Amino acid sequence: MNLLSIQHITIQRRGQEPQPQRYLADTNLFTCPFCTSQICKPRQYHQIVAHIAGHKIRATEYGDYVIYSCGQKAKHFHCCQCPQTYINKAAIKRHLCSFHPLPPAAPDPPPAPDPARESPSLPPAAPDPARETPSLPPAAPDPPRETPSLPPAAPDLARETPSLPPAAPDPARETPSLPPAAPDPARETPSLPPAAPDPARETPSLPPAAPDPARETPSLPPAAPDPPRETPSLPPAALDPACHPAAPPVIKRKQITVRFPHCGVSLNSKNLKKHIERKHQPIHLVSSTYHLPTQCVDKKNGIYVVAKSFRGPCIPIHVAKKIWASSHKVMCEMDMCNTCAEMTQRSELLVTSCVHLRSVDYSCAIAPHVELSEDVLTEMVEQKWFCNTRKNQCLTLQGQAKSKGATFTSLVTIGGPDYKHYISVYEPRVSYYSRLGRVLVNYNSKTSTWHCPCIKGRRSCLHKRIAKWCLFQMKRELFTTMPEAAAEIEPAEHDDLSGLQWEYPPKSDGLKQMVQYIYHNKKLPDTLSDVFIEDVKKEDIPQHLIPEEEFCSQCPGPVPLSAPVLITKNAKVATLTGVVTGISTYCKKCSNCGMFYRYQDWMHGLHNFNDKVLFSIFLCIFIRNSVQDHVAVGRVRSILQKTTHVPYPKETEFLHAYLHFEALTHHDYAFSCLKCGHHPPVVVMDLHKKGVFNMAVSDISEPTETFNGEVNSEEFWETLSRERIATGLLRIGDTNPYTLKPNYENWAPWIGRHTRRSPSVINTEWKKVQTTNTLDNIAEIDMTEERLSDELMKLKVADIRKLCKACGVGTEGSKTDLLSRLREEMQNRTAYDKIFQKVWGASGGWAAILCPCGIVYCVKFLLRAENPRDFTDMLFSWKHIPNICIYDFARGLATHSNLRRPEAMPFTPFEGRLAESTENNITAAESGTLTISLPWIKEKKMDEDDNCHPVTGSSEHYALSDKFHEANSKDKRDTLRKIQIVPELAGRVNTQAAEQLFAGMRKNNYFLNMMSPTTHMFLVRNILHMQNKEKNGSMLSKIQKDLGHPKTTINLQTDLFGRLVVDKENRAPEMTRLHLIKPSKACWGKPLTRSQRKLMAQVSSANADDEVALVGSIVIKQKDLITLTNLCEVEGNVLNSCLCVLQQIALSQNVDIYTVDSHAIVTWLPPICAHPMDHLPPEIMSKDAVVFPSWVPGHWMLCVSLL
Repeated sequence: MNLLSIQHITIQRRGQEPQPQRYLADTNLFTCPFCTSQICKPRQYHQIVAHIAGHKIRATEYGDYVIYSCGQKAKHFHCCQCPQTYINKAAIKRHLCSFHPLPPAAPDPPPAPDPARESPSLPPAAPDPARETPSLPPAAPDPPRETPSLPPAAPDLARETPSLPPAAPDPARETPSLPPAAPDPARETPSLPPAAPDPARETPSLPPAAPDPARETPSLPPAAPDPPRETPSLPPAALDPACHPAAPPVIKRKQITVRFPHCGVSLNSKNLKKHIERKHQPIHLVSSTYHLPTQCVDKKNGIYVVAKSFRGPCIPIHVAKKIWASSHKVMCEMDMCNTCAEMTQRSELLVTSCVHLRSVDYSCAIAPHVELSEDVLTEMVEQKWFCNTRKNQCLTLQGQAKSKGATFTSLVTIGGPDYKHYISVYEPRVSYYSRLGRVLVNYNSKTSTWHCPCIKGRRSCLHKRIAKWCLFQMKRELFTTMPEAAAEIEPAEHDDLSGLQWEYPPKSDGLKQMVQYIYHNKKLPDTLSDVFIEDVKKEDIPQHLIPEEEFCSQCPGPVPLSAPVLITKNAKVATLTGVVTGISTYCKKCSNCGMFYRYQDWMHGLHNFNDKVLFSIFLCIFIRNSVQDHVAVGRVRSILQKTTHVPYPKETEFLHAYLHFEALTHHDYAFSCLKCGHHPPVVVMDLHKKGVFNMAVSDISEPTETFNGEVNSEEFWETLSRERIATGLLRIGDTNPYTLKPNYENWAPWIGRHTRRSPSVINTEWKKVQTTNTLDNIAEIDMTEERLSDELMKLKVADIRKLCKACGVGTEGSKTDLLSRLREEMQNRTAYDKIFQKVWGASGGWAAILCPCGIVYCVKFLLRAENPRDFTDMLFSWKHIPNICIYDFARGLATHSNLRRPEAMPFTPFEGRLAESTENNITAAESGTLTISLPWIKEKKMDEDDNCHPVTGSSEHYALSDKFHEANSKDKRDTLRKIQIVPELAGRVNTQAAEQLFAGMRKNNYFLNMMSPTTHMFLVRNILHMQNKEKNGSMLSKIQKDLGHPKTTINLQTDLFGRLVVDKENRAPEMTRLHLIKPSKACWGKPLTRSQRKLMAQVSSANADDEVALVGSIVIKQKDLITLTNLCEVEGNVLNSCLCVLQQIALSQNVDIYTVDSHAIVTWLPPICAHPMDHLPPEIMSKDAVVFPSWVPGHWMLCVSLL
């Protein structure tokens, strides 16, 4: 084949895949090798691959070559044999078939002569003994073979087209007899000459119309085709293509599979973009070309709205960046950004601004806003959008914004789709939803719904009304409708309990010994949810469950155990898909001490409850997750039973089996937050009044005289776990030796091991019934009718009516009328007790202490009504009392604590208030002008106080009120306990953490409140632990995502106080602070660090073709990196990677440089001697410098050209 001496780039050899070319002006972009940059502009890698896939679909194959479409000017094809070009694929095919036909392929060797087929002298009736189908004509070719070279003048009459003339071939057939001048363009070998018959396939000795009489059926006419053929009964005229046109061929889109060179994954070209985004997204630095959408909503105060993230829907958030005037403020309202900054500061790293604040530097857009007119507001009142009272509130807030010089409303245009409208509204009070003095209200015009972060659901608020006012004036077309209302070892058959007369399960001391062994030696790891991701199959369940112990663990020396003894052969295994029956369980006994051992292993994916009922581990995990979603265990059983139509164990047995699993799971119950640490400086305290258990107060005995209020918390909660374990070893009618009844002497809260000062905690709840305090102190700390009335206000109307009916009070009227009657009735002690029991339930509920992140640190189950004494007991059990305690009855907490320890009052100064209770301070606090700064909340004091908190360095302790209970107290001095007074707390601390916890736990009351006291306590602590674990895990993953990279994981650890910090010794390479890197020759001889030596060892042990590094979009292999050891030669990709890092370092220090591709620099040298300006972009003059590598004997140098 004589091809052109210089082939065009679109002519490639078969098997040679076209590859994208890197764009010289921007190494992150790629170009098509067949098109100019004007036809196909530089774009991302996955976009170019999709574009080249189109070239592959349009390509034409010719021999060993593939001709792709050319896009240099207009789309066309180049001939590989001559300089001709053609505009489409059909034209180039016709040209190749007509003028450059391929030589015919070598004919197949003729088959061995078959005497039965070639000899014409055989008798007609003699069948061919070598063939199984005697009805086939002898002249017919072998069926599996095709005969494309039959001459048109002598067609094979035994074929399917016996009646077609030579000049009219069937276009739908595979073997057309086209003349030489008009070959079929769709065939791969169009140049085969039609006049060259295949000598091995042709039968010239047979007459065209004479069939073989030996093969012919007598009843058929001689001209009829062979019956086994596809069209035996069609007449010759029926094969006329004019009568029966061929069906058009179905053209399916060819699936293009590409191989991504970075990771070697082969996938569809359509999925390449998503694969790069998910697995190979490079780190983008915030710059003028890559930043989050931003708009300014308040120029005077420097308030901006910024998109929350680069991906997903554009949800705006507020940030503040004011660096002018006397008061500077740089802050982001995202908790995760502030958490990362605090953790970076604790790790002694330089704190940088988050991506939201950095994006503000590249924004000059101002959100549209107008001065809202009062006439428009009046018109809205007339149209019944809201009443005059709401109108006055809107005007009042507008006046406050004008007096502060703030922008009242701004219409944000950067967030969400077209049907979502965001309005930034001024809010003078700083809260968790308005940390920067503004609120974002969202209106969805598609669903006609409003959303404001200050309130839940479809309830109205002032911000929504102001946002309606703004939209009504700026986009009235949205208001088109009127407003609406709001191991298997089978033992001998004779080894059973009945034959040996063993007492199993044991009683008394034997039961305790067995429970003790199971509790300490058969614990399940708490990571089973990661191991068992599917349920155990029926065929994988062993038929015989035998304990694995061979020797007694209690006796000294190797004392062998007895042979396995059958307990039952009718045990059941409950799984998520049904119940497996007919399982045999066995036990062993020590002949020396008499201790029993039973099957209690989890390696088979099973959990043994009582030797008769076993659960699969997967089912236990499923029940645990259901309980976390507020589904009772009994409901889970009912759902499984209705779904599988198989009877499961009884409800009580089902519940105790799950609790048995949780008691044996190795939960650490740490009760600590990864952000706040073991000793949080700020806590929120409250009582869950509705979480109660039934008990009789008269059954609680008085403590002994020697009881000092200290209880061993570890022993108490271990007893609860042993009670659950012993349940699986009891027979009907037996008494559980670990059952605990509510009492004062052995009733302890649970506090995390690192938070409490010792296992012994304080519980002085029995002193609630004593009245040794003075009348003034009782008024400060006891439950009064006034406080009980406040709690009644929280009840629903239906509950109040029931309470009125129980007290013999009229049930007619409004809620206010009912409360008035109850207040009068509370003068009677009997009615007071009834009301108290209704509000507080049977027991006193359970009290909790949380950090602002919502992590529970302490939980106490009360036997009597709530009192500040309960929270004081818990605080006195802590190793370090928090500096800020937020409680709805802060005055009572501070008074009681100081009375308990008058020699060293816990809440000082000012009795836990923020300032001295003078008239001026009280007046300023009521007007909102008083500000008390506590900077040690955010940054530890340099000069620590004596007996200080280890996190803050301060010894001050304050008892403050949360926002919802600030107005409960009628004592004016309590205005000095408002959180809003402290700027470090206002809007930053979630004071509703306890309320949010109780809102979720309230959904569990329907089954928790029906349990016994110990079961109630055990399950509540377990639920709280799982919630803490989930919140900490979510926080950890978010921090790693924000500080890390998709291909690497940042190394985090906890410091001495249990807070997350960066592991500076082993932290990942991406944590290198580029903005601190400076050129220095001193680092050339510095030895490698431990992490660097580890990385180099990994590289040296890898294979030559292994990918060891990824810098931007540049992939470096091991053989490339090893070239760094050469004296004068280095792989170009390695140099380009170094230059890419250099560019990032310069950009982090506000220097914009351009790094020249090292592959282009080689062309500047002889013999090519290319001009350097040909490889520089047009905007090169806007750069601060141009950097390229140069070799100097001994090492590489960086040449800098200052422009």
